[in-house]
Amino acid sequence: IWATTEDVRPGVRHGIGGPVRNTRLHILDGLLRPVPVGVPGELYLAGEQLARGYLGRPGLSAERFVADPFGAPGARMYRTGDLVRWTGRGTVEYLGRTDHQVKIRGLRIELGEVEAVLAAAPGVGQACVVAAEGPSGLRLVGYVTPHPDGPAVGSAGPGLGSGGPRLDGDGPGLDGDASALDTDALRRHAGLTLPDYMIPAALVVLGELPLTANGKVDRKALPAPEPTGAAGDPDARPVTDTEVLLAGIFAELLGLEDVGLDDNFFHLGGDSILSIQLVARTRAAGVPLTSKDIFRAATVRALAELVDGAPHGPSHGPADGPVSSSATTGGPLPLTPVQRRFFETYRTDPHHYNMSVQLELAPDTDHDALIRAVTAVMAHHEALRTRFTGSGAERTQHIDLGSQAVPVARRDIFGVTAQELAEVMDRAAAEVQASLDLAEGPAARAVLFDGGAGSTPRLLLVAHHLVTDAVSLRVLLGDIDSAYRQAREGEPVRVEAVSTSFAQWAARLYAHAQDGAFASEIPYWKEVVDQESAPLPLDGPGPNTVASEAEFTVELDESETEALLRTAPAASRVRTEDILLTALGASLSGWAGGAGVTIDLEGHGREELFDDLDLSRTVGWFTTLHPVHLSVPADQPPRARVKLMGRQLRAVPGQGLGYGALRHLKREPTLVDAPAPQVVFNYLGRFDDAPGATGGGPVRTVLPAVAQQSDRAERPHLLDITGVVIGGRFRFAIRYSSATHHEKTIAGLSGEFLRELRTLLG
Repeated sequence: IWATTEDVRPGVRHGIGGPVRNTRLHILDGLLRPVPVGVPGELYLAGEQLARGYLGRPGLSAERFVADPFGAPGARMYRTGDLVRWTGRGTVEYLGRTDHQVKIRGLRIELGEVEAVLAAAPGVGQACVVAAEGPSGLRLVGYVTPHPDGPAVGSAGPGLGSGGPRLDGDGPGLDGDASALDTDALRRHAGLTLPDYMIPAALVVLGELPLTANGKVDRKALPAPEPTGAAGDPDARPVTDTEVLLAGIFAELLGLEDVGLDDNFFHLGGDSILSIQLVARTRAAGVPLTSKDIFRAATVRALAELVDGAPHGPSHGPADGPVSSSATTGGPLPLTPVQRRFFETYRTDPHHYNMSVQLELAPDTDHDALIRAVTAVMAHHEALRTRFTGSGAERTQHIDLGSQAVPVARRDIFGVTAQELAEVMDRAAAEVQASLDLAEGPAARAVLFDGGAGSTPRLLLVAHHLVTDAVSLRVLLGDIDSAYRQAREGEPVRVEAVSTSFAQWAARLYAHAQDGAFASEIPYWKEVVDQESAPLPLDGPGPNTVASEAEFTVELDESETEALLRTAPAASRVRTEDILLTALGASLSGWAGGAGVTIDLEGHGREELFDDLDLSRTVGWFTTLHPVHLSVPADQPPRARVKLMGRQLRAVPGQGLGYGALRHLKREPTLVDAPAPQVVFNYLGRFDDAPGATGGGPVRTVLPAVAQQSDRAERPHLLDITGVVIGGRFRFAIRYSSATHHEKTIAGLSGEFLRELRTLLG
């Protein structure tokens, strides 16, 4: 019954010491791995004095007395159920019980860990944390007592604050000494160690904690806190018009039923692409936010304070025709960096490199209304009428203002069986995709596949990559859903206006680069491209063509995806992409046998360089591509590795936009001559939120299309890796050449990525 001991000294905060003689202590995580100093884990006991088990309780004995992987063969150890951590002195600090773990909003929380942080605050004597029902569900409530020998939090002297308001709550047991404690100061102290979701929503100061007859805290006797609406309270509800509007848009985009005033957009599963949609929807409602605002102030409360009571009328209403701008004159326009890179790289069949989606539609879809809607939307976005002239990389582009609307064809698939449908769709998709013409047009096409009454129709949308990207496809899908609803009701189709044309962006970006705007970034990018990258092992010599391309895909289940999108980012205060790149860097480096691997990282490219341009609804190819050196220290705990990756990614200037401008527009020699990375990675975010999937829209499912590139084209990377969330599951896909890598090799790499990712997700 006695396993640890420590000499008690006056004025020193103690733990539970170290092991007694003939006893070993192990602090392990959920996978029975030792945890580093300072990281909470469960305490296991081993050694000569270990009991044999529980008398007459074989089931409980098997649960608590487990094999000892660190001892001699046949040795056992005992699971104490105590949550502890190593101190820097080599002793053990007790944090609480593992059976005091709770789950709030999908996030697992060890109450003992929160109690230990509160108890360590200057001026605090004891701390207890419970999960209790609040105004909007389960929440954390903290109870603290003042330290009898130290300055109270908020008193003059070296406490946590001075003169601040009293802690939340005014319940039984509150005494005069406790009134000096400062709510905000104690929360700030907790925030230095704990993520936001582990900071108690309410705090109550008591003269002493109620105890049971055997001296333990009587949690049932703790008083309920008074209602509070303080900042940082996850139970605080939106009240003002702006707060309610923003919370509604958060919930709609993220697929949530309810969003609180202090819920963080990125911790709830938001990503950079969804942030663009957030900007578009808020601006349409008259709330003038930018993407920078979303990253700077990611909660409903903080964003509402930025808006400061802006009016809520639409900032720009629907329009009958396509957007017009001073740059849209039909004259020649410069290529953007990614367009120039395309013509430098894809010299074989450049007309066949497309973005496309297949949309599975509701059986009762009004086909005539849908065709009217698609025609109106495709005519509205002028980038779809772009034409390209010249040769090689020295081409220019212009908008063909006199061209007809993008054609919408109708194909009958009467009598086609379910088994035959995939083959029919594949042949039709390949035919349509190969028919695009960069010089004469069209650069985009749409085909409605009609199987007759009661069947499931499909719509194929195809646009050359030079005139669209992943964000543009989402804009088009949203507009088609809105336009279809109007056409179905017999109303004139009016598509929401676009503030900035792609032509304006291309002209401004080119002039910006020529004026030397990105020159200060050259030293940073030179340092990145000069870093040594471990070459990838090859199974064969090539050729690396599209014809030899294969794909290997693995998935996380729904609970793991939830952890990737919400739980883990909230716990570590990072973004989902940080976690993915940490796992990718570790798996690639391990496979290549080097200290790090440089990859090309794709971004959405809609950076806010100019205050007067709004790209949230603009269709075109904005993608950025820039090198990132992934070096993941294996000796760091998982959360530390993710945080290091997050800091590295946050150091990239301008989200990488300047790299393409310097390399492809300014032709900076140090970048033009840099070796091309062998891997490209693109996190596409959530693509399972098809507009109209519920509520009367035509789209039921978004399906991937095929034959998007010419078989004769050279692949610029050995591995093309994408991550996307579809149907509530994260899907990790590696496209590779079967002439350079065997499927078994790629399967091994994918499996290693999943193992690394699951370790980071905890």
